Amino acid sequence: MEPYRTIVAGVHDTDRGLRATDRAIEVAARSRAVLHLAAATDAPPGAGHLPAGDDAGGVRMEPTPPHVLHQLVDRAGAHGVPDARTVARSGRPVDVLTGLATELGAGLVVVGSHGVNTTAGRVFGSVAAGSVRRAPSDVLIVHTTDERWHVRQARRRRLGPTAAPYRCVLVGVHASIRDSGSMHRVVEVGAEMAAICDAEIVLSSSYVPAESHDLSRAESALGVDDAFRVRGSNPVEATLREARQTAVAVGARAPRTLARAYTPPGRALVTQAAQVGADLVVVGSHGLHAPRRRMVGAVAASVFRHTPADVLVVNTQHHAA
Repeated sequence: MEPYRTIVAGVHDTDRGLRATDRAIEVAARSRAVLHLAAATDAPPGAGHLPAGDDAGGVRMEPTPPHVLHQLVDRAGAHGVPDARTVARSGRPVDVLTGLATELGAGLVVVGSHGVNTTAGRVFGSVAAGSVRRAPSDVLIVHTTDERWHVRQARRRRLGPTAAPYRCVLVGVHASIRDSGSMHRVVEVGAEMAAICDAEIVLSSSYVPAESHDLSRAESALGVDDAFRVRGSNPVEATLREARQTAVAVGARAPRTLARAYTPPGRALVTQAAQVGADLVVVGSHGLHAPRRRMVGAVAASVFRHTPADVLVVNTQHHAA
């Protein structure tokens, strides 16, 4: 099962920007998806001076020359993308990307992380942050900083030019019962990405350990015969078991599960990504509205700052193509 049928990728004519485009080509080829290579040809006056984190994506970018777009279409075809098209529109990058994704009913928007450590892009660079907040689709943010990219490319050289873009996918599983539908959507997307890349999938969750006095009180209430049920059960175990069944049903091979006593979500994922050697971390937006979705950005940004992994934010509020 292919995770996406239509993909929109932002094109930025720099070495770092084109790294994200290359990753979009790889994912589109393995998904057998239609790939739309989108370039913002210009921006309104003053677009380069918007405040950090602005949702409009006010990052100063030079227009992408038409010959670069044509070269990218040729490159996509050479890598097996069945249908690659170019779109050049006037406007700010996030306006162009999210508008096109909405128009096409795209399932995925791909952007780069360039700008992550700049003042103008405190979260991901305003293009990636704005895309996460505004796109009606999932958003893949590709690690394009030099040091992290070279680590990834060294591995690709060892494995050969036909190596899959990802070899280990770490999926953050939300354990809330209220978000069970969201959890399934996140796991399905992570499992589908792992399946098309023939990658290992690891399902990760966290929990708040009960205080000892709470356990003692519960054991006393149940009585001697049933007291064992208190310590023998944990909601996170059931959640991970359910997530594993979902991943297997989608086609993932031998999912592993990890549970970690509660720590801030970003820190937990960073620790677990390093533990398993993940090169893609999948998290969900859980259908949250814009103010709360900023928290998702903060989690993913933490992963970016401390691991070489790409981050896929699954929009659980919409189910796109």
